[in-house]
Amino acid sequence: MFKDIVGHWAENVIKRMVKRSMLGGYPDGTFKPNDTATRAEVAAMIDRYYTTKWNLVKKLTPSVVKIIAKKGNYSCLGSGVVLDQEGYIATNVHVAVAGIEAADLEIFIDKFPNTSFPAKLMYGDFGQDIAILKAQVPYNLLKPVEMIDTVKWLEDLIIIGNPLGNLNTASMGIVSFENRIVNGTQWIQTDAAINPGNSGGGAFNLSGELVGLPTWKYVWADDAKTQPITNMGFIAPSMFIKKYYNQVRAGKMGFEGKEIEFILGEV
Repeated sequence: MFKDIVGHWAENVIKRMVKRSMLGGYPDGTFKPNDTATRAEVAAMIDRYYTTKWNLVKKLTPSVVKIIAKKGNYSCLGSGVVLDQEGYIATNVHVAVAGIEAADLEIFIDKFPNTSFPAKLMYGDFGQDIAILKAQVPYNLLKPVEMIDTVKWLEDLIIIGNPLGNLNTASMGIVSFENRIVNGTQWIQTDAAINPGNSGGGAFNLSGELVGLPTWKYVWADDAKTQPITNMGFIAPSMFIKKYYNQVRAGKMGFEGKEIEFILGEV
């Protein structure tokens, strides 16, 4: 399977080429180029696939911000995504909620990682764990994301955020399930790495469109914490981000919904 060309080839690239009759197949399931594409051309296509991912992450990181919410001696670290150049930012309620009483929310952007900008919590839905903030950031420093409402099963996803405070960290996975209902709430399930600090950041498809906010994951399968769980993370879909963003722009503020508990997980 082109092991003599690349050490790690992209399976979905090969599949797309086969679908378009750019490659011929052997009976044992391996593939060889037919006259449409040479082996060198296949290697170049695979190389471009990885280069495209690198360029995509580089393009998207300015749209993901670091958020620190403070209340007294307590602070919560998370991430957020820029919705427009006016300063509206989406994140998780559990990231922003620490700043409700103290009104002390700080936003850090890619261009000035050591400079904070104040933000105000405008609206939040506890059940879906989505909050809309308004940050006081100069207009020309913000780079908004583009959102899409649909995902496909097994589609590739790139997660960008600030796990444990490490800026511009990217992880990658797939859509494990498009519409997982947990506690009556809709989520996109993924096997991508999601860790504390990723919450509220961006989950993007390979077109660079925001599909949702990484929000929580399962950690243990039992209350005794004897059965660890890996690669089961959940994303708040972007259609809800759009809904709440539009409500804020229309003048709606405050909170809705009841906070849900993930008994065997953590947020």
